[in-house]
Formats: sequence, structure tokens, C-alpha cells
Amino acid sequence: MLVLFPVFLALATQFNQSLSLAKLGEYLFGKPLIFLFDTLVVTAIFVVLLAIARQAWIAMAGTGLLFYTLSLVEFYKYDVSGSHFTLADLVMTTNMSDVAKFAKLDIHPGVVLSVLFLLAWLLIAFFLDIRVGWERYRSILTVSVSALLLLGIFFPSTISERIMEAFTIDTEPAENVFKVNEKYEKNSLISFLVDSASEQIDRSVETATVPQDYSRQTVASLLSAGFPADSAAGFQAPNVVVVMNESFADMRIFEDLSIAQDTYANFDELRREGYAGTAIVPTFGGYTVKTEFELMFGLPVRSLGNPVIPHRLLSDRPHETFASYYRSLGYSTTYIHPFSRSFYSRDEIYSTYGFDKLYFDDNLTVGAENYRHYIDDRIVYEQIEQELKTSERPAFIFTTTMQNHQPYFDENSPEPEISYYLQNISNSDKQLGAFIDFLREFDEPTVVLFIGDHFPFFTPQSNTYEDLGITGDNCAALYEQSYLIWSNADLLDRSALPQGKTSAFYLPHILADAIGAPKTAVTKSILAEMQRRPVYSPGYGDTETADRMLDLLTYDRVLGEGYSLTQSLKTN
Repeated sequence: MLVLFPVFLALATQFNQSLSLAKLGEYLFGKPLIFLFDTLVVTAIFVVLLAIARQAWIAMAGTGLLFYTLSLVEFYKYDVSGSHFTLADLVMTTNMSDVAKFAKLDIHPGVVLSVLFLLAWLLIAFFLDIRVGWERYRSILTVSVSALLLLGIFFPSTISERIMEAFTIDTEPAENVFKVNEKYEKNSLISFLVDSASEQIDRSVETATVPQDYSRQTVASLLSAGFPADSAAGFQAPNVVVVMNESFADMRIFEDLSIAQDTYANFDELRREGYAGTAIVPTFGGYTVKTEFELMFGLPVRSLGNPVIPHRLLSDRPHETFASYYRSLGYSTTYIHPFSRSFYSRDEIYSTYGFDKLYFDDNLTVGAENYRHYIDDRIVYEQIEQELKTSERPAFIFTTTMQNHQPYFDENSPEPEISYYLQNISNSDKQLGAFIDFLREFDEPTVVLFIGDHFPFFTPQSNTYEDLGITGDNCAALYEQSYLIWSNADLLDRSALPQGKTSAFYLPHILADAIGAPKTAVTKSILAEMQRRPVYSPGYGDTETADRMLDLLTYDRVLGEGYSLTQSLKTN
């Protein structure tokens, strides 16, 4: 029974993640080496717990709880989002109730049956009182050998590569969500998680490694070369509003979709009135904080190894963001996100970014009203309007909306997901138009940057992108976000606005330049680099050639000694 339990659990884990007997058969008979690898991983963990607990039912319960949790989280996540679960998702939030808001937690009969099988194993082991009578030295030896096996598999090295290669596991890095999904289908849940964990460890090690030529002198050389900080004297400070709209994307790039002509009416009008551009964002379908990080810091996540949650890497010291930059110019600074403050630990971490105020779903001062699943964009704009009207200083406001977050269906909505999504977008467009109408009458000069954080992802049942012929090899357009810069006064220096595609992290520097804000040496250097390397984003364009200047500067400001943080504005 002890020998067969890891075999059962490997099979149960594979069944749980799809609840399909056909896929279970394909796994068992079509991928025998991967099945063997998964069983070895389960066995190693089970043996460690068995050596510690001595009682079989306790070790079975611990191992079973681990793999059932992983497999069922994968099932529900993929079912509602179309993207697979990775170990990096475990650090997305400290409150699992936040994650549950995204899921449709229907109890599937297959889940009930699988859980009953696991309970049967536990009950049999409990009533038979199965134990191991290993002596202490044998237990220590067993735990040590199993732990070494797990380290050899999980920790990135030549050994782990050879082991996974021998079991036919695909370990090639995946550049986008579509590639990740294709890789998942080749492997299995357990081997996929092992590989993703190894990849995350590898990235962490690489990120923590100090660049060879990193020093105060090197950083100073990047920021000198005729780029002193500007004087703040004489700057006529307008209000600056950055709206990063959740999952807002121009789906008209797909000609096969029948999209109502007025869906993007206000967005189009404002792009004609103001400035229309295209930004390359670092993510697709999720992980909003990647784009949020680039827009707040003006730094590329690619230079950090494309981590899932960039702000988790920050050194324990004050951070220079564009909020702190505008505050140094006398602005009031506000962050608005109408969702849980604990998600991505935003309240704890963003409080160090230079914001005077942080608004979440529990402390909005204009009340809260949902549009379908989440707080209406209209409420966000009302909060912005209130901040603009009550601030005695110029205002810098950064908002991350929530209305258009998946899922794109509910029990009262029989229409296709794409139709549901486009109705959300139509409401976003309407509320954007109403906000701009307010600004047209507002008597303070105000500039607005509006951009979506990423394209939406749909559930596998909808097959939206599959029907459109999108694969991991031709999905580049899904990282291209149309954005606009608009002002209610003649504020913009159009010569400062780019003529082609640029990575999203350049936008806050571009915006500051376009309104005539005094530029730090960092901003001057990054804008100069934009002329040479306008796109520097993960999985898009040239992904082989590193950018020494951007990589060194990002390391310095996020992980390093912060030599560039001393490049402050002159006040004379």
C-alpha cells in the first residue's frame, strides 16, 4: 500500500487538473516517462513525510493535501482564465479570498469522486495502523536522500537539466502565455510545476547576481555625458492623470470579429484630438503589476528577468517612482485601485512609492457601485474628479481600474465571452468620454495618459484566440497596446512624443518631457536610450541582445546600491 500510494497520487493529480479520463489515459500510456518522473517526485515528498510522521495515514494526508490543492487550483484557474497555474502564483496575494473572486467554484462530480478515493486510502491506512519502524539513523538517511533528490530536480543545474531531459520533459523557456500553454500540454502538471519552479529559482539567482561592471563610477558614466538634471524653476505644473485600464485592448486588430462601430467611439475621438501611440507591454492576459511597475518606475521588467511580480524584488529602502518625482515638484500624489488592498500586497508596498493617498475598494470616498463583477470605471473617474477638485496643489493621480477583469461571463449572460468583454469595453469607453467631458469644463490644465495593461485572455471553452488563429509564434500583436495622451489645454510638446512603437516603461518619461517637466539625469538618459532601443520588452522583438545601459540602471535602482537615486532635481 505504501508503494502504490505515490502511483495513485500521481494519477489523481493528473486527473484532477483536467477531470478527463481520456487525458488521463493519454498521460499514462502516451507519456510513460513523464508519469514515472511525476511518481518519483511524489514518492520523494511522501517518503520525507513518512520518515518524519512514522504513521502512513498522516504522511498520505500531507502529501495528498499538497498535490490535490495544486491540481484543483490548476483546474479552476485554467477553467476561468485560460492560463495555467505556476508556483509564482502563490505569491500573488496574502488573502486567498481575493483569488476566489476571480473563480467559478462549481463542484464537479469528478472532484468529489477523486476526493473520496483519497479519503479511502487514508481510512484504510488509519484503521490498519500502518507505520514504519525505522530507526533514527535510517530516518535521517531516508530524509537526506529524498531531500537531495528533490534538490537535484528543482534546483537549476546541469544535473536537473539532464534528469528532466532523460524523462522527455520540455524545459525550453516559454516567451508568452501561448508558448506556456503549449509547453504544459507536452508535460504534465507536476513536471510543469517542477520546471517552472526551477526557472523561477534560476531567474532569482540571475537577478541577484551583481553585474560585472556595476559600480558608482559606471552608473555615473551612464548618467553624465551631458545629461545634468534640469531646474524646476518656471515649470507651470498641470495636473497629471495616468489611467491604466484593466484589460482594455483594441480588439479591432482582428478583422474577423464583428465589433459594433461605437464600441471605441470616445477612445477614437480622444486619440484624434490628442496623441495616439502604440506601447509594447510586458504581459498578456494577466499579471497587471508588470505593466503597472513599468509605468510607475519607468524601468523595464525585462532588465529584472521578467519576474511575475517585479515589486517583490525591491530593496528595503525608499523608492524613486514617478509619484515621488511629482511630489518633489510640489504635487499631491494619489493612487486609486478599486479592488482589495491586499492583492499583490499593494497597500503595504505602494505606500513606499511616494503616494500621499492610497484608495482601494474599502476606502473610496465617492461610494462604490459595480458594473457586473467589479467596481464600475465611472466610480474611479468620480474619485479622480473629487481629488482634482479638492487638491490645493497640482495633482498626480495614478489609477489601475478593475471593471474589465476576467471572468467574461456569468450565469445571467448566455452570450459568447468576447461579446461580454466588448460590452465591458463599451462601458469603459463611455465612462472615459464622460470623464473627459468633465475635464473640458475643468478650469485647471490637466493631461491624461490612458492605456490598457494587457489584452484579455478568455477561457479554453471559448476558443477565441484559437479561432482567430493565434499561436505562440504569431501573438506579438497581443503585446501592442494602443494608448492616448490628451490635455484640456495646449500643454503637449508634440516633438517629444514618439513616432513609432515604444516599450511601456518609456511612457512616464515621455509624458514628463511632453509637458515640459524638469527632467532628471535618469529620465534624460532613458529618453536618449529610447532613440537607440525603442522596444525592450520580454518576448517581443530582439530578445537576445541585452541593453547594458537599461539593465545596469534598473539593477541599481531596484536591487543595487541606488547610486542613481542621488540624481535629484536642482531647486535653484
